[in-house]
Amino acid sequence: MTDPVVREFLERKLKELPDGNAQLPSALSSLFVAGYGHRFQQCLDDAARAGGKSLWVEKTPQHLHRIPQILRSIENARFVHVLRSGRDAIASLFKVTSEYPDRWGGSRTIEDCASRWITDVSISADYVGDRRHHMLVYDELVADPEAVTRDLCEFVGLPFDAVMISDSGDAYWSSVAEADAAWTANAGRPVSSGTAGGKFASYLDSAQQRVVDAMLATSGLADIDDLVT
Repeated sequence: MTDPVVREFLERKLKELPDGNAQLPSALSSLFVAGYGHRFQQCLDDAARAGGKSLWVEKTPQHLHRIPQILRSIENARFVHVLRSGRDAIASLFKVTSEYPDRWGGSRTIEDCASRWITDVSISADYVGDRRHHMLVYDELVADPEAVTRDLCEFVGLPFDAVMISDSGDAYWSSVAEADAAWTANAGRPVSSGTAGGKFASYLDSAQQRVVDAMLATSGLADIDDLVT
């Protein structure tokens, strides 16, 4: 979250919560949650308007698990599901949690990473065909960035601009990449074939690869193309 207005609001709200365990305090009633959701939307709306923008994007991955709650607060919300090859996504998650455990809540086993991907993609599968949800396949974006980006723009109601798939937005991307999050360093680079495929073989050993393949085969989600077609 890079916008200072949004960051300040969230930090203030977090400080208002009583100290305690990881569980939400009982005082956080459904009424409070609804009020917080509407205030959160208002804060982001204000930040977008202040920046001369017509919409905003909040990309926290865990939101996938809170879609019904989000819709209760933001009725016109639209959801973009970015779907990657299970093999590469699992390998990437395993690598980043192993290299930066403090930033990712600890390192994870290869089984943990595979289970996370399977669970998340299973949720996305439930929304295929829902007009409020758009399925963006990462390998298709790599193969044809303009066509896939145009489809996305149509879904969210924005005009396509070639800068969206170029490297000419350096000033913007420098604000997205975080100095202490090395995995965001390439955020501003154009989408290329070098960013898809190959991670499965380079990040995982043969035993880990067999575990992933077995879990994907059992899940029935090994082929993303089958999911969205």
